[in-house]
Amino acid sequence: YFPSPSPSPNSVYLSSPSPSAFYHSPDDILEPVSIRVMTTEDQHCGYFNYAKKANEKFVCQTDGCKISTKKESKLKIEGVTRETLIAHAVKCHSIHLNLKKKIGILKQGFTCTHCSKPFARRQTLVKHKE
Repeated sequence: YFPSPSPSPNSVYLSSPSPSAFYHSPDDILEPVSIRVMTTEDQHCGYFNYAKKANEKFVCQTDGCKISTKKESKLKIEGVTRETLIAHAVKCHSIHLNLKKKIGILKQGFTCTHCSKPFARRQTLVKHKE
């Protein structure tokens, strides 16, 4: 039996960081982003705000979303795919996003002339009319 050495007053104890120091909950927002939105005439007209979460999902943080309560939880809290966020920006905010270039263009979305229902993609509008 050997007694454990007692720490000297000049020694420093370094511990490794706990594994939880590097762990992010899937609900953690890692990267809030604000994209400058321009008109088709290159005039600044506002910002589109979103965030990337630790679970690789995206949440819309822009005010004025015109969506149902059921979809709001998924879009604002749980997170959606990148493609769904882009479609949401077109349908609800009339903004065509390029997330790689971090730019947005304010354009009119695709709306049915018969029932005024908005669509994110022209192909979906065409199918709707058939």
